[in-house]
Amino acid sequence: MLHDSLKVRIFFRGDFGMASTAKFIRDYLPPKDHLAAIGAVAVVWTALESSMEITLLGLYEIDLGRGLVISANLSFHARLSLLRILTGEKVHMTGEQAKEMSEILSRLDTGYGDRNTVVHGLWTKTGKPGIIERMSIRARGKKLQTLRQDYSAADIWAVADRLAVLLSEFVALGDRLGLKERLAMVPKHSGAL
Repeated sequence: MLHDSLKVRIFFRGDFGMASTAKFIRDYLPPKDHLAAIGAVAVVWTALESSMEITLLGLYEIDLGRGLVISANLSFHARLSLLRILTGEKVHMTGEQAKEMSEILSRLDTGYGDRNTVVHGLWTKTGKPGIIERMSIRARGKKLQTLRQDYSAADIWAVADRLAVLLSEFVALGDRLGLKERLAMVPKHSGAL
């Protein structure tokens, strides 16, 4: 067993003569405030990736119904590269907007690492109140590397909040670039969206 804390206890409520409901105590999970923060990071990141797709399609002037079929299977780094190319060529943006987009894309790249740290971490409880431990195991050559780091819920919420601000700024730039209007004018090639 990976950790002794990976246990599920089941308690029954109610009169055993009547239908009872099982309540699971999930000792293997971090506290709820930590889980909420981890979930917030995942949810905001999903919105950021969706915004990247819509921005790509708007700048390339591709119908969402057809374009999402293509962009949905692109990796984060492929989307980022395409957006950097469009930004470098100042496609449908001014020099100032291209500078702003470039800065946002750099923050997205950094945010990707922050998101992966949080979402792909192996989280365990610690004996310290309000603190959980993130463990990461990597294979490098013939060696295993283990990294352990303590996090409070506030630490994880700080990542979620930074990503939420980034999402807001990215969407606002998209609005100023007229992406919604641009996508509305693109010929529709499918019934999707």
